[in-house]
Amino acid sequence: MILCVVFREQKYRHVEYLLVGMMLQKTGQTNYIPFLLGVVVADVRFNAVPSVLPKFSERRKIRKIVRMVSLILGLYFASCPMYFTGIYGRLPAILKMGTDTVRAMGVAMLLLVLLDAPKLQKGFSHPLLLWLGDRSFEVYAFHWPLMLSFQAWLFYCLQERFSYDTAAVAAFLVTLPVIYLTAHLVRR
Repeated sequence: MILCVVFREQKYRHVEYLLVGMMLQKTGQTNYIPFLLGVVVADVRFNAVPSVLPKFSERRKIRKIVRMVSLILGLYFASCPMYFTGIYGRLPAILKMGTDTVRAMGVAMLLLVLLDAPKLQKGFSHPLLLWLGDRSFEVYAFHWPLMLSFQAWLFYCLQERFSYDTAAVAAFLVTLPVIYLTAHLVRR
């Protein structure tokens, strides 16, 4: 809160974001970092923040390279598993942060790339993706109870007649439309 008073000047708000993020990381309050990154993304989106690389912002080739590297790193970070294993094994030594923070950082990077890439925005504006996004809360709210009840029961019944793998895939494929149907009924 004190930082908000000290850094009221608009040109210093990025320093504030950085200091608050470092403080949250150091004190172990990493559950607030996704919120902070959301504030940064909203700031970039709604306050027309100048490019992070102002000298390069006019150079299209460099901008495309920065966008592509950010997209690849964002996908890599956003898909980080619960534990640092496999290709993520060296991240703790390099980044010195937990998996939740790494995933949140990846999502923020992807959003920033999306804000700067009209072609990607057009791709994400496809009617099917908009339809899925419109129903995302209902799907999110009801997928877990349905998976724990209906899908578990269906899997149990199918496992007696089919192999484990076949029963798991069939139960998932049958449950998916049930989740969307439930979401549609709740939406009404």
